[in-house]
Amino acid sequence: MPMRMITLVLILALAAPSSLLARGSAPEHLVSVVRSAETGAFGLLGGVFYDEGRKRLYVADTTGGRILSYDESFAYVSQFDGGGRLSAPSALVRDVQGRFYVIQAGESVVLAVDMQGKTMIPLDMGSVRGINPVHPVNLALDEDDNLYVADGANQRVLVFGADRLYRRAIPVPDGEGLRDVKVTGGRVFTVNALKGGVCVYDLSGRLVARFGERGRGTGELAFPVSIAVASGGQIHVLDRHRCKVLVFSAQGTFLHEFSREGWREGRLHFPSYLFRNRAGQLFVVDRQNERVSVFEQER
Repeated sequence: MPMRMITLVLILALAAPSSLLARGSAPEHLVSVVRSAETGAFGLLGGVFYDEGRKRLYVADTTGGRILSYDESFAYVSQFDGGGRLSAPSALVRDVQGRFYVIQAGESVVLAVDMQGKTMIPLDMGSVRGINPVHPVNLALDEDDNLYVADGANQRVLVFGADRLYRRAIPVPDGEGLRDVKVTGGRVFTVNALKGGVCVYDLSGRLVARFGERGRGTGELAFPVSIAVASGGQIHVLDRHRCKVLVFSAQGTFLHEFSREGWREGRLHFPSYLFRNRAGQLFVVDRQNERVSVFEQER
């Protein structure tokens, strides 16, 4: 390449907006976790959780009344149904003690589940006050093992300490349609399906950022239902109606989006939940396609 052209390319690169340089490439579809002869048919799938220590993926089969586990190569390992008592698991997390916390959707309760001991004990909500009865819609854990419960009926996030005693509530402004909560890097992230917005809080509950425009245009959110945050601060938002994952900077600037509606591998139809592990893999519950689609950033 002639020296003059090289110089021109460098000048254009330096002059380009930093947001354009930071957009990067979209993740590539890696694999799909689907029904098999061992698992039988899937029902409506709820949340997923990736256990970093054990390198296990756990999938809540809501209508199947069970939790499925897969190894790090996404081969089926086992299932847990609580002896038939786990009727409608819709979200789940696992704490440092190895206990699972599972939303039992039909009863609007959070269960503390010991798979080894085969016990399931409801989380004590007796000290929680609100206009409406608590209606848990999603769960998250922070680095100190505190549990966060998104309460859709009262538009707030309930915070329980590592001892699982209730501590406080974080109100979500314009929170009708609260669908998800994630906690990472000292920040609490919520997503609101009806208002199309993302709210970010510090651990004390102070609102520090808010972004997201309702719509179907580039960078807009039609019906966002779940959220995941990368280690570098990028925020991934799953839009159910647009069948896409939209990626924003830590400051809320739209960067890029990936996937689209369809049934082929890598496409989505009525997706419902998003989870990111430390390796950067994104797990999308692709509900109408009855699978979990795994995407991975090209290295």
